[in-house]
Amino acid sequence: MTQLRRKKVFVVDDETTIHELIRDALCEQGIDTECFESGAGLLEYLTEHPFDLGIIDLDLPGKHGPAIAEELRQHGISIPLLAISAYVGAELNARTWDHETLLDCGFNDTLAKPFKVDDLFSKLTALLNRAS
Repeated sequence: MTQLRRKKVFVVDDETTIHELIRDALCEQGIDTECFESGAGLLEYLTEHPFDLGIIDLDLPGKHGPAIAEELRQHGISIPLLAISAYVGAELNARTWDHETLLDCGFNDTLAKPFKVDDLFSKLTALLNRAS
């Protein structure tokens, strides 16, 4: 986890409890974390504020997570993105969001809710290792 210390991570999740849990766990480890409840304005924010990693829920109001990931990739944002959702491998909005489909949308990995904080740290560390 020392690799994650002093890194900047953004979290997009409309469930306040979830993004607060993630933020608190990351901040305890010295990881600078910003939370968003939707993807509205995220692209503009990211062009002004660089991040090392992103965590995006699939089921969001307005633009869903895969569309956000695709938009970020289309605009040259290449940081690792982790998809989190209870819908990984399940149907959401008349589409099944399995691991491979999410990779095709621009995510680098997936983590199904509910998850353990240790699993989140493992995924983020692995993503950071692959990116460097």
